[in-house]
Amino acid sequence: MASWGSTDEHGLYVDGGQGEAVRVPQADATLVKVPGVVEPDAELTASLLSLSDVMATGHHASLGSRVAPGRTVVGDGAAGLGGVLAAKRLGAERIIAMSRYADRQALAREFGATDILVERGDDGAAKVRALLGGVLAQGL
Repeated sequence: MASWGSTDEHGLYVDGGQGEAVRVPQADATLVKVPGVVEPDAELTASLLSLSDVMATGHHASLGSRVAPGRTVVGDGAAGLGGVLAAKRLGAERIIAMSRYADRQALAREFGATDILVERGDDGAAKVRALLGGVLAQGL
Protein backbone atom coordinates (compact mmCIF):
# COMPACT_ATOMS: atom_id res chain seq x y z
CA MET A 1 0.00 0.00 0.00
CA ALA A 2 1.35 3.41 -0.92
CA SER A 3 1.80 5.98 1.78
CA TRP A 4 0.57 9.57 1.72
CA GLY A 5 2.74 11.58 -0.60
CA SER A 6 4.30 8.62 -2.44
CA THR A 7 4.02 8.36 -6.18
CA ASP A 8 3.78 5.73 -8.88
CA GLU A 9 2.99 5.82 -12.60
CA HIS A 10 -0.54 7.06 -11.79
CA GLY A 11 0.51 10.13 -9.79
CA LEU A 12 0.49 11.19 -6.16
CA TYR A 13 -1.45 9.18 -3.57
CA VAL A 14 -3.52 11.27 -1.17
CA ASP A 15 -5.91 10.27 1.60
CA GLY A 16 -8.85 12.56 0.92
CA GLY A 17 -8.82 16.34 0.76
CA GLN A 18 -10.64 19.31 -0.62
CA GLY A 19 -9.27 21.39 -3.42
CA GLU A 20 -10.04 23.17 -6.63
CA ALA A 21 -8.95 20.12 -8.60
CA VAL A 22 -7.66 16.63 -7.90
CA ARG A 23 -6.66 13.76 -10.14
CA VAL A 24 -8.47 10.58 -9.07
CA PRO A 25 -7.28 7.44 -10.81
CA GLN A 26 -10.03 4.83 -11.20
CA ALA A 27 -12.71 7.38 -10.28
CA ASP A 28 -15.31 5.16 -11.89
CA ALA A 29 -15.60 3.52 -8.47
CA THR A 30 -16.12 6.81 -6.63
CA LEU A 31 -18.30 8.89 -8.93
CA VAL A 32 -21.76 8.04 -10.19
CA LYS A 33 -23.44 9.58 -13.20
CA VAL A 34 -26.87 11.01 -12.42
CA PRO A 35 -29.34 9.05 -14.57
CA GLY A 36 -31.05 11.14 -17.24
CA VAL A 37 -29.00 14.29 -16.56
CA VAL A 38 -26.68 15.40 -19.35
CA GLU A 39 -25.80 18.79 -17.90
CA PRO A 40 -27.48 19.80 -14.62
CA ASP A 41 -28.77 23.32 -14.05
CA ALA A 42 -26.99 25.54 -11.50
CA GLU A 43 -29.39 24.73 -8.64
CA LEU A 44 -29.02 20.97 -9.14
CA THR A 45 -25.24 21.33 -9.48
CA ALA A 46 -25.02 23.03 -6.07
CA SER A 47 -27.12 20.27 -4.51
CA LEU A 48 -25.09 17.51 -6.14
CA LEU A 49 -21.82 19.10 -4.99
CA SER A 50 -23.13 19.35 -1.44
CA LEU A 51 -24.26 15.73 -1.52
CA SER A 52 -21.04 14.38 -3.02
CA ASP A 53 -18.65 16.48 -0.90
CA VAL A 54 -20.04 17.90 2.33
CA MET A 55 -22.61 15.17 3.01
CA ALA A 56 -20.07 12.48 2.20
CA THR A 57 -17.62 14.05 4.66
CA GLY A 58 -20.22 14.13 7.45
CA HIS A 59 -21.35 10.60 6.66
CA HIS A 60 -17.78 9.28 6.66
CA ALA A 61 -17.13 10.99 10.01
CA SER A 62 -20.29 9.44 11.46
CA LEU A 63 -19.32 5.96 10.29
CA GLY A 64 -15.76 6.42 11.53
CA SER A 65 -17.11 7.53 14.90
CA ARG A 66 -19.33 4.44 15.07
CA VAL A 67 -22.54 6.43 15.46
CA ALA A 68 -25.30 4.03 16.46
CA PRO A 69 -28.63 3.99 18.28
CA GLY A 70 -28.34 5.48 21.76
CA ARG A 71 -25.22 7.54 21.02
CA THR A 72 -24.79 11.30 21.30
CA VAL A 73 -22.92 13.23 18.61
CA VAL A 74 -21.80 16.83 18.02
CA GLY A 75 -21.60 18.46 14.57
CA ASP A 76 -20.33 21.86 13.47
CA GLY A 77 -20.36 23.75 10.18
CA ALA A 78 -21.40 22.59 6.73
CA ALA A 79 -19.84 19.14 7.08
CA GLY A 80 -21.44 18.97 10.53
CA LEU A 81 -24.84 19.28 8.88
CA GLY A 82 -23.96 16.24 6.80
CA GLY A 83 -22.98 14.57 10.04
CA VAL A 84 -26.34 15.50 11.58
CA LEU A 85 -28.14 13.82 8.66
CA ALA A 86 -25.95 10.73 8.88
CA ALA A 87 -26.21 10.54 12.69
CA LYS A 88 -30.01 10.70 12.48
CA ARG A 89 -30.04 7.99 9.83
CA LEU A 90 -27.70 5.84 11.94
CA GLY A 91 -29.97 6.19 14.98
CA ALA A 92 -28.12 8.61 17.27
CA GLU A 93 -30.25 9.49 20.27
CA ARG A 94 -28.95 13.00 20.83
CA ILE A 95 -27.49 15.21 18.11
CA ILE A 96 -25.88 18.51 19.10
CA ALA A 97 -25.29 21.02 16.30
CA MET A 98 -23.00 24.00 16.84
CA SER A 99 -23.85 27.03 14.72
CA ARG A 100 -24.18 30.78 15.01
CA TYR A 101 -26.19 31.06 11.81
CA ALA A 102 -30.00 30.96 11.92
CA ASP A 103 -30.30 29.28 8.50
CA ARG A 104 -27.92 26.47 9.48
CA GLN A 105 -29.63 26.12 12.85
CA ALA A 106 -32.97 25.65 11.08
CA LEU A 107 -31.46 23.05 8.74
CA ALA A 108 -29.85 21.26 11.66
CA ARG A 109 -33.23 21.03 13.42
CA GLU A 110 -34.87 19.84 10.20
CA PHE A 111 -32.12 17.23 9.74
CA GLY A 112 -32.56 15.87 13.29
CA ALA A 113 -30.50 17.95 15.71
CA THR A 114 -31.89 17.80 19.24
CA ASP A 115 -29.79 20.69 20.60
CA ILE A 116 -28.30 23.83 19.04
CA LEU A 117 -25.30 25.61 20.56
CA VAL A 118 -23.90 28.98 19.47
CA GLU A 119 -20.88 28.94 21.77
CA ARG A 120 -17.34 28.32 20.46
CA GLY A 121 -13.94 27.47 21.90
CA ASP A 122 -13.75 26.92 25.66
CA ASP A 123 -17.32 28.21 26.07
CA GLY A 124 -18.56 25.69 23.50
CA ALA A 125 -16.71 22.83 25.20
CA ALA A 126 -18.15 23.88 28.58
CA LYS A 127 -21.67 23.99 27.14
CA VAL A 128 -21.31 20.53 25.57
CA ARG A 129 -19.92 19.23 28.87
CA ALA A 130 -22.90 20.72 30.73
CA LEU A 131 -25.38 19.16 28.28
CA LEU A 132 -23.71 15.77 28.65
CA GLY A 133 -23.49 15.71 32.42
CA GLY A 134 -19.83 16.62 32.71
CA VAL A 135 -18.47 14.44 29.89
CA LEU A 136 -17.04 15.85 26.67
CA ALA A 137 -16.27 12.65 24.78
CA GLN A 138 -16.03 8.97 25.46
CA GLY A 139 -13.86 6.39 23.76
CA LEU A 140 -15.54 3.75 21.69
